[in-house]
Amino acid sequence: MLLSKKESQDLMIIQDFLKSNNQDFDMSYIIDGQNLKAYSKNTNSMLLGIDYLESEISNNQFSLEKAKLLSKLGFYYKLIGDYNRSLENQNRAIEIFKSFENKKGLFVSKISLAQAYEYKNDYVQSNKIFNNLLDEFNENKSDLEIYEDFLYQHIGKNYFSQKDYDNALIFFKKALLVRKEKNDPELIESTNIAIEATERNKK
Repeated sequence: MLLSKKESQDLMIIQDFLKSNNQDFDMSYIIDGQNLKAYSKNTNSMLLGIDYLESEISNNQFSLEKAKLLSKLGFYYKLIGDYNRSLENQNRAIEIFKSFENKKGLFVSKISLAQAYEYKNDYVQSNKIFNNLLDEFNENKSDLEIYEDFLYQHIGKNYFSQKDYDNALIFFKKALLVRKEKNDPELIESTNIAIEATERNKK
């Protein structure tokens, strides 16, 4: 399954960061078209990259840059199946984003936190966080509108993981409407694949 444009851009940012520091780790990943979850393409190389990011974070002062690195580190820990460390790093990122009153960084890290709980099969927590995020989005739509489809897509995936295919379809279709308005073929294809997987599982 193809990565969305945002996912591809995020991967390029972290790869460029590593290369700028003369590091060349494979941090790429794939999304399984059957269960809609992301997995590392090269776990051994990603582990080395994670170790390097850990060292960079320990040398970094309390800053927005540190929060971004912590959030990415949490994402990579999720990809290799270390969900507790994923949660730990997302929570550390969230605290920094809160202290800087950075709404966008905070919102994205909360989505990543919910995903880590989803991957851990802790749906009580993932559902709670996604419900809160939905309320937060509706209350701050003008500030967070750029993430509308991203939020709907991941709420859909959270329901998909629980085999709640009816609700998954509702949110995937919400995401698709927004993505069609954005006229982004890669995002549209990503959501269409999710819809097809959901409809297959409903049969």
